[in-house]
Amino acid sequence: MTPRPASCAPWVGSTEPSAEAPSHPEVTARVIVDPASLFDNRRSIMEALADDLPGIRFQVLDGNLPEARELLDRTGIAWLPAYVLDANAEDEASFRNGAGALARRHAAGLILDGRERVGANRLSDRPRIEGRIDLFVARSSEAGRRALRLALENAQRQAEWSPELIVHDVVWRDGSSSRYGLTAPGGADGIDEALRAATVRQAAPEKLPLYLKERLRAEAETALRLAGLDPAWTDALATRPVDGVLKGLYDDADLLARLGSPPADVVLLAENCELIPLHSPADIARTFERIGPRKR
Repeated sequence: MTPRPASCAPWVGSTEPSAEAPSHPEVTARVIVDPASLFDNRRSIMEALADDLPGIRFQVLDGNLPEARELLDRTGIAWLPAYVLDANAEDEASFRNGAGALARRHAAGLILDGRERVGANRLSDRPRIEGRIDLFVARSSEAGRRALRLALENAQRQAEWSPELIVHDVVWRDGSSSRYGLTAPGGADGIDEALRAATVRQAAPEKLPLYLKERLRAEAETALRLAGLDPAWTDALATRPVDGVLKGLYDDADLLARLGSPPADVVLLAENCELIPLHSPADIARTFERIGPRKR
């Protein structure tokens, strides 16, 4: 029997029909960012979304532009980076069973935002003040004292390149009968310390760093004298605080409540808007080095 020519073969290869490649929904994800951020984790979040959504396309929006501001206002997004995905992302099972479980539904799409959901760290409604560090410390704790000492040392070492350092005591509002409706990690003593420091900040702000430095190793009266302040005068003001002092402490308490409740012993807010994760003392030094040259 003459062999059949290859050109006449009805098919070549497997005798089974090939399966079609699975289709994936085409999804647009708007990623709202602050280009000036010192720290953000959006790259790792975008990589995770791409794993769950093979058909995803990212559109990065500058959070300072009108289009992004309108979207932030409409959706109530309070933290950046934030991610707004097309609603059809839920058609992809891997997303639906993964990151999609954390998304909140809105007319604008599926929203992944917030510190707890995606580790966002920039408050979207606060203006950036370049070259400024707000350091909140619980001076009754070892961690708070260590962070304060490091910050003061870095500020002194960097001299003219140092960021503007503003030190606050950790306080929070207390609805009970506590003094002035505030409480602190050190209890009543912690409130006394906060009132004294806030009084110095208002009356003689240039002397506050030296007072805080001396207070780390001496009693309050001695620290005040070494900073060139009259202890009797300062304590008299702190005992009957003026409205500006109390308002400053209430503002601190309200901001700390937004940043995390209960507040940690050490909280670093960079440039008035960016919560910096602190995993070790070296993070404080690195933040100083990065922010200092941006001071205007």
